[in-house]
Amino acid sequence: MIRSTIQVLAVLGLLAPSFDAQTRIYDEPEWKQNSSDESCSIFSNDDGLFIYLWIGADGKFGFRVHAERWDWAAEKTALVTISGEGGRFSADGRTALTSDKMSGLVFVAPEATIDLFPDSGPVDVSLSGAIEADITLPALDSAIASLRACAIGLSRVSEDEYAVRTPRPKSLGPFTQADFAGMRRPQAALTFRLHVDKHGKATRCEILDPSGSPAFDARACELLLERSDFEPGANANGEPVPATFQTRIAF
Repeated sequence: MIRSTIQVLAVLGLLAPSFDAQTRIYDEPEWKQNSSDESCSIFSNDDGLFIYLWIGADGKFGFRVHAERWDWAAEKTALVTISGEGGRFSADGRTALTSDKMSGLVFVAPEATIDLFPDSGPVDVSLSGAIEADITLPALDSAIASLRACAIGLSRVSEDEYAVRTPRPKSLGPFTQADFAGMRRPQAALTFRLHVDKHGKATRCEILDPSGSPAFDARACELLLERSDFEPGANANGEPVPATFQTRIAF
């Protein structure tokens, strides 16, 4: 059994006081995969549970879990412990919220951290510190195998080229009803990724999780490219570099 403690980057807004969650085993999720030159990611979002794993071209691995039954709202650091068949480790992480306010956790660590995950079977995740909570996830081995395979094709970049700070939106609109004339408003939110150059201009839009209306999503991407404005991403030296911005919005 491997036991390790990893220092990680704090990457999302944090959230609240101690909270005790009852353990629940979730059904096997349906995984969706996305990839670009900069990162590979795989996620599942159903049954009140959002799981998101990614590997970046800079050699960093990220892990997020959000659950509807968790409820915290203040920024807090927390020790995240992952355990299961054949693996156990801890990482410094933070609590976080999705755009629709689902509570969760996140940590970022070296890419090799992915090798510390349990080999098979359910995965136990616990938080300790200011937040006390736990959850039992379904097996992640198939998702991790897909992520590893995707990462082989990443165009690796140096620290000078890689954004340690993502682009910050100054504006993502505005949008009006007239912009979507003749289109029925979708029922689901739209998850997208914008590629932003070093001048803060969005140059490409990718649909990651569609709203259910292809025409609506295509028009939204068109408008995002026309109207969005960003403070560009920056490397470790604070210099502007091309990077991507990803979020989920409901219209």
